Amino acid sequence: MRGALAGLLLAAGANATAASVDGCWLVEGADGVVELRSEAGVVNGRLVGLADPLFREGEEGATPGAVRTDRENGDPVLRERPLPGLLLVEGLVRDGSRWEDGRIYDPESGRTYSVRAELEDDGRLRIRGYVGTPLLGRTTHWLPASADPETARRLLGGTAPWLPPSVETRCGL
Repeated sequence: MRGALAGLLLAAGANATAASVDGCWLVEGADGVVELRSEAGVVNGRLVGLADPLFREGEEGATPGAVRTDRENGDPVLRERPLPGLLLVEGLVRDGSRWEDGRIYDPESGRTYSVRAELEDDGRLRIRGYVGTPLLGRTTHWLPASADPETARRLLGGTAPWLPPSVETRCGL
């Protein structure tokens, strides 16, 4: 009995270790898709889908119909960067069942925060952005794009003109 229990615990541990955050994720609120990719043990993520990728009529200081840019960035030089394809998550490194030591950029506020991420048992990705210590932060949950492929396709379709066509394929949609 003890051997069987130990075997189950080892198998569960191996599965947790084998899990990956690579793929496309619907951000909380389903108004964006972020593609996370590991390279050389470091996870970075780009904004590949947006609910509203173009400026609308009446938005102050914006040309209606133009692609949304990083207008809230504290660096004036970066304010003209298009949001589609923008690097939002940088430098996450795996530490056991969690990814740590990264940065996450919030284009709505123009601020960058420390970030950690962890896969939950239900398949969601828990993202914790914080300043200084994880105790001083905010948690959001991202769903795999495959959990709501219709919404993911719609968000990806809106940004398609600014991204490589392979994004939808890489997202598994």
